[in-house]
Amino acid sequence: VLENLTAVAEIHIKEKNLRISKIDKIVGQFGFDSILNVKAKHVSGGERRKLAIGMAIINDPKILLLVEPYAALDILSIKMIQEFIIIYPMKVKIIVSLISNSVPSDVPALDPGLKVPKEQLHQTLMRENVQ
Repeated sequence: VLENLTAVAEIHIKEKNLRISKIDKIVGQFGFDSILNVKAKHVSGGERRKLAIGMAIINDPKILLLVEPYAALDILSIKMIQEFIIIYPMKVKIIVSLISNSVPSDVPALDPGLKVPKEQLHQTLMRENVQ
């Protein structure tokens, strides 16, 4: 897990201290402490999904596209990812686009006011000045 985060960070972040700080933040945010030195191919599907999201946000993207982030995950992993989807955009300026057909009925849905029909996505992003 650390190996994957480090590889992506080395590509996007030149300053070593900033790179280490970002990795530490993601490790704490996603609870990777217990699996830090485990190869990604040996962790659960939920942990792999969280790792992919962690790797995606390491360089502070303006848009995060999550396609079927809940597919084949246990309820605890779904809730953790859902909390991330709701809370992370409040902390940093980012648009999170979620595409999913498999949200379990016992997981509260995102605010319907946050949904944008796919036909309006491009216009919405341009209005938000995301390029």
